[in-house]
Amino acid sequence: MSTPEASHALFHKAPYAVLVLNRDGQVMDLNEEAQKALAMAHDRIVGRPILAVVVPEDRDRVKEIFLRVLGGNERSWTARFKRGDAVTRVQTVSAVPIQGPERVDGILLFLQDMTESRGGRPETLQLQTLLENLPGQFVVVVDSHGRIRYSSGLSRTHFRNDAEVLGHLFTDLLQEDEINMEVLGSLREEIEAGHHWGGTLWHVRTDGQVFPARTYVSPHRDPRHGKVLGMLVSGRDVSVEYEWRERVDRSRRLAGIGELVASVSLEFRESLERVEAALSAHAAKSLDRVPGDVQEELTRAKAFAGALQDFSREVRLERRSVSIVDIVNEVVEAHRGRCVREGVELTVATPEGMPTVHGDAIQIRRVLEIFLDNALDAVAVGNEERRFIELVVDRHQDGAVVRVADSGPGVREEWLHKIFEPFFSTKSGRVGLGLAVAQGIVVAHSGRIWADRRQSDGAMVVAAEFPFQNPDSMVRFRPVPITLSRSRSVLVVDDEESIRRGIRRFLEKVGFDVREAWSGRSALAQLTVSRPPEIVLTDLKMSDGSGYWFLNQIIRDFPDLVKRTIIVTGDPDHVEVCRLAEKTGCPVLRKPLDLPHLLELLDEVTLRR
Repeated sequence: MSTPEASHALFHKAPYAVLVLNRDGQVMDLNEEAQKALAMAHDRIVGRPILAVVVPEDRDRVKEIFLRVLGGNERSWTARFKRGDAVTRVQTVSAVPIQGPERVDGILLFLQDMTESRGGRPETLQLQTLLENLPGQFVVVVDSHGRIRYSSGLSRTHFRNDAEVLGHLFTDLLQEDEINMEVLGSLREEIEAGHHWGGTLWHVRTDGQVFPARTYVSPHRDPRHGKVLGMLVSGRDVSVEYEWRERVDRSRRLAGIGELVASVSLEFRESLERVEAALSAHAAKSLDRVPGDVQEELTRAKAFAGALQDFSREVRLERRSVSIVDIVNEVVEAHRGRCVREGVELTVATPEGMPTVHGDAIQIRRVLEIFLDNALDAVAVGNEERRFIELVVDRHQDGAVVRVADSGPGVREEWLHKIFEPFFSTKSGRVGLGLAVAQGIVVAHSGRIWADRRQSDGAMVVAAEFPFQNPDSMVRFRPVPITLSRSRSVLVVDDEESIRRGIRRFLEKVGFDVREAWSGRSALAQLTVSRPPEIVLTDLKMSDGSGYWFLNQIIRDFPDLVKRTIIVTGDPDHVEVCRLAEKTGCPVLRKPLDLPHLLELLDEVTLRR
């Protein structure tokens, strides 16, 4: 056997993992041990960049080290590799430059699996591998001084590099408040006594976000003498469970408060009516009129009690096919007298041949009355030169959209998402329950409600959409060819529950598996604790982690998911939205959603693999 042949045979049979890279970082050859270390056959990795099997969070650091090696320096470090079996393993890496006649022509890469290098039975190592790769799970070994000696999974839960936390204090991962530190103290006492411990500790991610982790801790013992050397910590991110539990608890509390408010408001209104009747009777006997300011305050107090009753009352619908145009005309006629008295120009535009909507005529009328009453109140303190209200009915794909615009002062841009919240009002002396009541009615119809400022003149616009048919029994026509050989997963991110629910119902009817998140941070938690979805639909304006912030996190931590993300916004022409779409390559879908167009985009982004 010639010397080159002997060297090649020695390379392939060497008892350690070796890879040969060219100057561009592509794998030119690897031996059998390297194939085992990466769980990849020879032809699956040869010709590919080595960075393709390095986890995204480590790639920039590894690339910088490779550049130093190409400068003629040897380097050793640790990095995480995504193996062919989808398991992430920490490897000790040594890189040696391959010196050519004039420059470094390539790199010899030596890998040693840190887990396999530790002693133990094969089944123990397999169990450890399983534990380290569970979604949302992390594993940490802490010594008697409280320092981390081994970690895995922190990139998924804490957004930290496992190798970089070695030697750091375990408390660096924790929220350092008094209660959390007390729990940690009791944990240490149990471990020092040789006992196991289970409970919840609050941890901190690199972005400062605090999250709860269900944690199990066991003593780390010397296998020869049984002495406690530290602790073995296994934890799971349970932030999603906590968020749902808090929402359920809050709903229960609000339900109880709602019953109390309904009872109190009824008693309050009845008392006011008795006071009003007594005042009227007294005025009739004494031939004196009830003072105007007293009557005004009584009327205002009765309106307040009525608004409380409306808000706390469960919305019950008597659905049937009703004409939205007829309801609009009735409400407009009832308000026309006030418009004339106050000098307000009221214009109405309704289309011909508008289909009927499936809903409760009385409740829909209530929504339109609230819209017009609010508009009239706003116009009264707005532009004195021209007072106007515009009411427009449009036909959308699946429902009738009613928009009311006025020349009032409007609200600030940052307040738009708050105007449907209970007790939010920009007018003095107002309760701020009208639009909250309207939202409850629209959501009960499985419709949508939103507010915006018109770009042309800055006019305030509130709008509601009511479905043409019953969403619970309707199977929509699918104009776009789609064949689902399996259920495709979609994550819908929006802080408006009615929008999330409407998209979910529609997509589930055509075979999609849909998950929901109500903020950017909630969505990121879902991506890190479970298998990422195939497609993401995200709004941009959300309070707890905006869509802009969320997309930047996807770019950093889930780059393959960016090309399968759709931006959903009510302002697609805004300069920031255009910049974001150009930066990410994400398609933009306008609100209110055109559902057939949504399906076309879903088909399109699914092909971006």
